[in-house]
Amino acid sequence: MGGGSFVQLLWDYLKSLKLTIALLVLLIASSIVGTLIAQKSQTQIPIAELYSPLTIRIFDFFSLFDLYHSWWFTTLLLMFFFNLFVCTMDRIPRLWVYYKSDLAKVNASHLLLKAQFKASFSFEGKDASLVVHKLQELFPHYKFMGERFFLYCGRLSIFNFVVVHVGLLLIIVGAMVGGLLGFDAEMALQEGETTNTLSVMSDQGEVTSLPLEFAIRCEKFKVEYYDEKGRERPKQYYSHLEVLERGKSVLKQVISVNHPLQYKDINFYQASYAKDQSVEFEVSNKQQTKKVTANLNEITEVPEFKLKLVPVRLMERGDISTNPAVLAHLFYGEEGMAPKAPEWLEQKLQKSIKTSEGSVDVKFMGVKDRYTTVLQVSKNPGVPLIWSGFIFLCVGLFLAAFYAHSRRYLLLDHSARVLHVVFVKEKFPFTLEEDFKTTVSNIQRELALEPGDHHE
Repeated sequence: MGGGSFVQLLWDYLKSLKLTIALLVLLIASSIVGTLIAQKSQTQIPIAELYSPLTIRIFDFFSLFDLYHSWWFTTLLLMFFFNLFVCTMDRIPRLWVYYKSDLAKVNASHLLLKAQFKASFSFEGKDASLVVHKLQELFPHYKFMGERFFLYCGRLSIFNFVVVHVGLLLIIVGAMVGGLLGFDAEMALQEGETTNTLSVMSDQGEVTSLPLEFAIRCEKFKVEYYDEKGRERPKQYYSHLEVLERGKSVLKQVISVNHPLQYKDINFYQASYAKDQSVEFEVSNKQQTKKVTANLNEITEVPEFKLKLVPVRLMERGDISTNPAVLAHLFYGEEGMAPKAPEWLEQKLQKSIKTSEGSVDVKFMGVKDRYTTVLQVSKNPGVPLIWSGFIFLCVGLFLAAFYAHSRRYLLLDHSARVLHVVFVKEKFPFTLEEDFKTTVSNIQRELALEPGDHHE
């Protein structure tokens, strides 16, 4: 490699096998650390609850909570990429020379020493021209060159390593693209709720928002339970999702565990769910009646009646099945004045609030189960590259194992009246054994030659 001493030194350093081993060890060790230490994109528990403040500062300094997106892990991947690339480019010219060389003219003595499989047959007392003619009939694919027959099988397979290296390079590029341009986040939606905002947890457990170019609406959430008495154990749960672009529906899909929604290269996985209860009220006066849904310990405003509702606690009073009740604050008026204490409202029994504008009646209608679906949201633009690399890698390894190149020689030694059968294979020679035995058997049967020294 030309271009000056510095370039040559850099080239030699990048193609070093020692560098390859060192980088592999570091990448494997880093991956083990990333598995043992909770990554912020893979845990729903705040990091602050898992480690002490000192440990968090140390881990955060080395970016261990987001290891696969850290600058030093990306640097290791880049170095491994260039190491593989340089190793590949350095070997190709030498292999091309080998590919173009005339391997049929290799010295016979050298072949006999190097061969993994070889056998010798004496043709003493036989016409050499008849032996040659018979060999041409038996092995028409072999090239005859005066004193030898030659067959080169799988010549292009010497470049199998290029396919393997291309696969590894694509996987590395895909991993870096995914790490730099992708994200992992979370989205929580109640039934009927719409949002275009994702929640991303920081190393310290702080939640930040990440906006989307479109909105997701949860139309419905459904849970199926195992048929077990006395307990509710979820069997499967589904979210009926709708994708909205500029307020218009563009896609509807029911998702469940392992069956995500994919839109614009973003995946929405069913991660978990939460169940709570909402309280149903009916508020009325002489002019109108309105149904109101309120959440426990949250203020729900009903501006048409100048009323605010705060359900505090649910309890079943008297008969469990027929007489539930809710403890609630009822705020009335512009100033939001409230009674001195919350009041119990029994189901479908009316509570009247006397005001200067007339009576406002509040009726507790019942309790409704409310579900919140929790979605794991991820984007990884490097996935197509990783899959492509995986395919290249599998194909390359398969070709290397089963289509490694081999050379087959039938050498005629006219002075010693001996025919040498020589099979040479640099990799996985055991896969050549069956062909060798078949060739030897055919020669013995068809030419009726006496075996000499025979070695496998």
